Amino acid sequence: MIVLRNSHFVEVRRVQLMKVYLLVLAFALTLASASAQVQIMCLGDSITKGAVDPAPSMSGYRARLFELLNQSQVKYLFVGCTDNNSSPAMIKAGQQFHNGYGSWRIDSLRANLDGEQQPWGDPNMGGYWLTGGTGALRQPVFPDIVLLLAGTNDLGQNASESVLESRMTDLLTWFQTNRPKSQVFVGTVPPRGPDKDGHEQYNIAVTAFNTWLTQEVLSLGDHFHLVDLYALFVDGSGQVKGSDSSDGIFLKDGIHPSHNGYVAMGDAWFKEIGPLLNLAPTSASTLPTNSGSASTAVNKATTVGGLQKIVSFQDAVQGVKLTVKGGPTILTVDGDYGGSGSDEPPGNALDGDPTTKYFCHAQNGTKDPGVDTGLLITPKIGSSVVTGIQFYTGNDMPDRDPVSITLEGSNDSGASNEGCKNFTLIYEGKSGLDSDPDRGNAGLQINFPNDVAYKTYRLLITKTRATTDATQYGEVILLGKPAP
Repeated sequence: MIVLRNSHFVEVRRVQLMKVYLLVLAFALTLASASAQVQIMCLGDSITKGAVDPAPSMSGYRARLFELLNQSQVKYLFVGCTDNNSSPAMIKAGQQFHNGYGSWRIDSLRANLDGEQQPWGDPNMGGYWLTGGTGALRQPVFPDIVLLLAGTNDLGQNASESVLESRMTDLLTWFQTNRPKSQVFVGTVPPRGPDKDGHEQYNIAVTAFNTWLTQEVLSLGDHFHLVDLYALFVDGSGQVKGSDSSDGIFLKDGIHPSHNGYVAMGDAWFKEIGPLLNLAPTSASTLPTNSGSASTAVNKATTVGGLQKIVSFQDAVQGVKLTVKGGPTILTVDGDYGGSGSDEPPGNALDGDPTTKYFCHAQNGTKDPGVDTGLLITPKIGSSVVTGIQFYTGNDMPDRDPVSITLEGSNDSGASNEGCKNFTLIYEGKSGLDSDPDRGNAGLQINFPNDVAYKTYRLLITKTRATTDATQYGEVILLGKPAP
């Protein structure tokens, strides 16, 4: 029996090495024409691989990302060392490569970037994924964009907080040191579904890890970006979605996303990397920081004018009307916003796309429509110190631009509820749109002193450019830093 097992191992290893060679050869042929392409590496575990996706597309979120990238007509190339679970369409297009390995932990991913370590799970395809050489039959790879999602298996094996954080720090530091020009997009770890044994304890741990991960990624600078994938799998009340979810987004086996879940993940990745790709860089060294057109800069930048963006499209946001500084909050209803009711809602002001807008025409009969309206924003990153704000104009009607505002903060647990008035004034004055920057463009960044951290912010419009039918803005960006 021992001999048979050894023979089997040798045969399996021979097959694995032959597949490595064939994959490397195919990758090398593809890479030869890649000089004008943005190289994208999907890095992670079985979720990156696309496990349990039953649809004909296979490939998990990579299939949706493949579709969106093709629609964008940008020149790109998926890079990696395996084509496991890639769809026929992706293989035909030469876009089958990735580094998603079933059952792998963070430390195993890190070890195979510049070394060779075979953990339990999918074969490592020879290791040395990024550095190449040392018998790995491949050249070094310098991806322009890395999509990293890891930690599910570490959490599943009950790794302690300190071990989890140490492993992820080691992995992120490797990219920071060895691939400093790569733009690294880090996904928060999804929860476990409510039908999976032990999901309660797991989800407590994953929430703690994601909280730490958010702060860690934000601290690493402009080349690191957070993508909140956890939020896709919880409902408005923060409960993990089950198989009866109306949008079909849930954890199919309690761990891996349903097909709709994978599609939503692909959308989320693309929303974050799309602005970089639309600028058509030819290498990581040409990826710009805080420059370009309005529609790309607002999506891409994690910092503006030296301050970090505090808001994102994943934040909780509500419309406010008939509200003044220090007074009780009155929330908007569907009929208060949008040119035809509810088609231009509050969330448009934080969606990262200045071509959409928040349009509010609520009024009390004594002030102009849109005055004393605004937003309640609870940033996903948690408590923060806001010291700046910037508006993007809407697509038409300059008279609707907000020119005077107030910004208040609150740490009251009920700050997002109707009637709450426990807010502290942070800033009162100009919005930065005194001079019209034209439609869909950024106004001046307004900075102000503040050293107090708040969890929820209330923004109110106190004056529009002229008397008109409403106020509107394409984006509003709160700037500052996460609380220590």
